[in-house]
Amino acid sequence: MSTQANYPRIVGHFDSISQIKLDQLPPNLIKMNYINEMKLPPSLYPEGRNTHQLISFTLAPKMQKYSLTIVLVFSSVLCSWGQNLVPNGSFEEGVTCPTFIGNFDIDILDWYTSAINFNGFLPTPEWYHTCSEQESFSPPDVAFGSQFPFDGNGYAGFVTYSIIGFDTNYREILGVPLNSPLVVGESYLVNFKLGRLVSQGTSIASNNIGFHFTTEQFFQYPDFPINNAHFTVDTVLDLNGEWLEINELFVADSAYNYFHLGNFYNDENTTAEIQDEGAGAAYYVVDQIEISQILSDNSSQFMDGILIYPNPSQGTFTLLHKRKEPISNIRMFDLTGQLIEEFNLRNESSKQVLNFQEKCGTYMLEISTAKTIHYAKIIILEN
Repeated sequence: MSTQANYPRIVGHFDSISQIKLDQLPPNLIKMNYINEMKLPPSLYPEGRNTHQLISFTLAPKMQKYSLTIVLVFSSVLCSWGQNLVPNGSFEEGVTCPTFIGNFDIDILDWYTSAINFNGFLPTPEWYHTCSEQESFSPPDVAFGSQFPFDGNGYAGFVTYSIIGFDTNYREILGVPLNSPLVVGESYLVNFKLGRLVSQGTSIASNNIGFHFTTEQFFQYPDFPINNAHFTVDTVLDLNGEWLEINELFVADSAYNYFHLGNFYNDENTTAEIQDEGAGAAYYVVDQIEISQILSDNSSQFMDGILIYPNPSQGTFTLLHKRKEPISNIRMFDLTGQLIEEFNLRNESSKQVLNFQEKCGTYMLEISTAKTIHYAKIIILEN
């Protein structure tokens, strides 16, 4: 960040810009800039925070009458995240390394098959990990296609749709007990990575991949699929080798203590694209599942009625707002105050997805409604 060459520069550390008192600022202050956040050793964390904000001051060489201009005003971090409620969310830990199809519940820790009693047998997902001595279970080249893990050395795979004769409404559902139950009324960010294994036998793409929370451990055929889910991707996911990141905000309406992932809809309510004559099933993989409670800096889950998540991200952010007046305009600035992008919003949706192509770094969003203007910091990570 450039400053005028003749002016000295000092740096102050604050929990937030709101702690800066105007009567304590030097009278020859001509510029104040937000620089970045500095991580502190755990022993020094202020209660409820894990960063300090760095503010730089540029001082004129002589005492003079002045008017204070805050070049960039950032609200404190909108939200922080609690610990991950999903044990073994990256599928790294097992009782033993993956061995055979059907051994999911035996080999892996914490996870289990949660839709049971399908025509007298257990429709198990699969666990893949590089520790396996079986080539078909050691990524990247595994039984039903090829996929590198997104995180670490393992992932899980599951069938979302099948056209094999006796497999009407066949689904493989992953289940896991949460580390602690959800708190009614609290907000949680659910994040996971989806991929797809493609081979001649699995050349089908489907929609309806999603998640569901319950207080019961299992779903029972024939009362499954349930044609309901707390979240589902309603578009067909034609993935091949890449990972798709899913982020969804969930407000708990019950003290759920189990999380399930898969396709919860029957064949009639599922859209599938058959891409090869020999195809029999749609087969997807999942990695790095995280469920974290959103911990606000104040008693409200939303800062000024606005929430941006995930933050940081690699450029895609979801903006939620609970204000009566719709958001009409969003402007993006870099740390020098230069306007980078502007969005004029024409719909009144309370949920907006923002895609930024800028290089990694810290930016400021100016979010405008007909009556108010809000500021929020976002961080774009390197792809």
